[in-house]
Amino acid sequence: MNPNGDPMGERSDLSQAEEEASRWLVRLESPDVSLDDHRRFRVWLDASPEHRTAYEALSRTWDRLDALKGVPREPERRAIGRRTLAIAGLGAIAAVFSGFLILRETATAPPDAIYATAAGERETVRLADGSTVELDAGTRIAVRFAADRREVQLQSGAALFDVAHDANRPFTVETDYGAVRVHGTSFLVKLGPANMRATVIEGVVEGQARRRGLLSGLAPNPDATPAIARANQELTFESANVTIADIAPQTAQRRLAWLDGMLAFDGETLAEAAAEVERQTGTRFAFADPEIGELRVGGYIDARDSAAFIQLLRDSLDLAADPGADGVIVLRRAS
Repeated sequence: MNPNGDPMGERSDLSQAEEEASRWLVRLESPDVSLDDHRRFRVWLDASPEHRTAYEALSRTWDRLDALKGVPREPERRAIGRRTLAIAGLGAIAAVFSGFLILRETATAPPDAIYATAAGERETVRLADGSTVELDAGTRIAVRFAADRREVQLQSGAALFDVAHDANRPFTVETDYGAVRVHGTSFLVKLGPANMRATVIEGVVEGQARRRGLLSGLAPNPDATPAIARANQELTFESANVTIADIAPQTAQRRLAWLDGMLAFDGETLAEAAAEVERQTGTRFAFADPEIGELRVGGYIDARDSAAFIQLLRDSLDLAADPGADGVIVLRRAS
């Protein structure tokens, strides 16, 4: 399958897989790259080992060319493309690709079921109403459907929901921090160490914070006003409150980098980034100083390569990594 992107100059000595990979590199860097583009890219990438080899080889080559040309970087606002790091040095993405990613696809799910992925796994779940859920690594959901409602509890990790429209049965994703409610749209929900984030890809999402406390459990917060978010907006649930923020279309797409086996960090705390790498690789991290976890990190790396993540931290944050007990990697300031 060929992408509908801008063609690059073709050379007679390129294989067909390399020519297609070069077109994908251009398309995925485009400002108007869409969710459908990402899905078609995944189909192409998984269709043949030759496709993945060609894409990874060309991506590393283009990184080196960018580095040689001294591509300027604007850490605060510049979009992170498929081959470009926002804050860290360009060398991090050129790290050796290692490990593997297990992809599974589940037949239509029953009305009530639990699905979970381990580190390095990803799964597509097709729900009984025609909706689909893309489970990231280290994710667990519980599905509960009834005649008048559709409910999914996100217990860990991150999931991309593509919800079939049903005006009579709202679709709700519940978490410890709050819930989002739709009738039919596409959105990403991600649990962090201390918050939950809902990124709207298409349509409209309504967010409601939870009242947290020893006696309140997950009861709705009567003082919280529901927040309405649309495409290219995000809801962040934290400390029993929900806030809404506009994001660039490129940022919304970077949130989906894990669909392509990559991780894009764009100012997250190191604690959030480390938790993400742990879900993808199983590598666990600890901080010699709690303040280190509050540092902000940016970069674009292979999701399977924890060594590339450590190198990114060395280059951009001047951190050192030491082996600790039980295989935990302890991060500390290098100087």
